[in-house]
Amino acid sequence: MFRVPNVANFAPSVRLAFEALKKYVDLLARPTEWRNVTFQNGWTNFGAPYANVQFRRIGDIVHLRGAAAGTLKVVAFTLPVGFQPP
Repeated sequence: MFRVPNVANFAPSVRLAFEALKKYVDLLARPTEWRNVTFQNGWTNFGAPYANVQFRRIGDIVHLRGAAAGTLKVVAFTLPVGFQPP
């Protein structure tokens, strides 16, 4: 968690900048909800007893879970912008 330094003696514009930065960093660190992937090329969820394929972001790390079935050597799904590696 990002801690804003004691900015009581800073200029108002600097205080506002630190507060905005804290809100942004805290927002990034908050986990997103699990989201289902959108499969491509005939891929599907494997089915019971395995979980559906899902993803979420915590900070700058994207987590995947679940099992899928499909054909090798083709794209199974593409993560949306904001969840893709740089």
